[in-house]
Amino acid sequence: MIKKLFLSLILVFTLAVMSQATTIPPGPFTYWIVGTVNDVNSIMADSRTVVFYKDDATYNTNFSTGVISGNQFMLNAPYIWPLGLEVGTTYKAAIIQGNDGYGADPVDVTISGVGYEEVNNLVLAYGAGPGAPGAELPPQFQVWFGNRLYQPAIYGPDRPFVVAAQPDIKVQISIDEPYSLASDISSYAITVDPGTATEKALTLSSQHMSQKIFAAAAELRSFALEYTVEDALAEGDHTFEFSATSSGALGTATAASTQAAVEVMGGELRLIGLPLTYPSPYSITKDKIVTIQYTLSMDANIDIYLIDPTGKRIKKLTCDAGTEGGSAGVNKVTWNGMTDMGYLAGNAIYIGTIIGRDESRLLAKVKMTIVD
Repeated sequence: MIKKLFLSLILVFTLAVMSQATTIPPGPFTYWIVGTVNDVNSIMADSRTVVFYKDDATYNTNFSTGVISGNQFMLNAPYIWPLGLEVGTTYKAAIIQGNDGYGADPVDVTISGVGYEEVNNLVLAYGAGPGAPGAELPPQFQVWFGNRLYQPAIYGPDRPFVVAAQPDIKVQISIDEPYSLASDISSYAITVDPGTATEKALTLSSQHMSQKIFAAAAELRSFALEYTVEDALAEGDHTFEFSATSSGALGTATAASTQAAVEVMGGELRLIGLPLTYPSPYSITKDKIVTIQYTLSMDANIDIYLIDPTGKRIKKLTCDAGTEGGSAGVNKVTWNGMTDMGYLAGNAIYIGTIIGRDESRLLAKVKMTIVD
């Protein structure tokens, strides 16, 4: 009983000292960073590593780590020695990206001086989280299918990105200063449907690397990896995985990967959902441009005819397969209000017909209201 009371008094004294201090030095003090990390579907938080640090500049040299047990973690912040903890200063906590590609991006932790901080907003996600301290920062990715950017925040397994059966792929790979990317193509990979019976690694060569940007001493800072899928993808859902590795010139080389969930739609050419125009109503003088948006099931040659209330065709918009307006997925075709006769369209309600050129078939109609 006396021992417990003594320990409690020490803890109270320690917290009192911390609450009055503006800088909390490394040991013998402890200052806990604690929290809970939820599992994400079948992805477990258990045994992953949480890292606490001040900023990117000191990440590789001054940090404290703790291992998640079940869904909870605890680490001692002053282990970022020789840095002290500054009361009122904001630090970072993150989950190091594991070998399965899952981690958690940094969140802010502001030191209050009360002896501990609780962090419950670390969220496991694929491709998130820093590499292990002492390692180089991981490469970053932007992925295009045709002329459309894949946005992980919008698309995923529950909302696939519609692509052509033989899509043109462009992956912009970059890394933050002062690190550089591996220069050999063997450090990069594109895999179709990883972890399935139909998994296929696409064959890459240096010819697929373009738009290279170098830093000093020929250090590769970014480039585009461009590839056209030759063997048509089967109808249905697919996953593309893109992998890259840093050079290892300034630390341990770090591998990173990202995935894109896509869908190839079979059957005949068709529109998915309803087309729309915006802004609506459209003012030629104020808005300048109107957009006709629709989603195609596959690449196709498309013609759009705008018809006035008298039935007269005032404008033809031509979109070739694989370009904006003729690509599998979402298309956004713009018009400035100028008719084929050389004058601006007047106030009226117009009908747009979206035609499959090769099939000579009406795919959909869309209404456009012009009010100036």
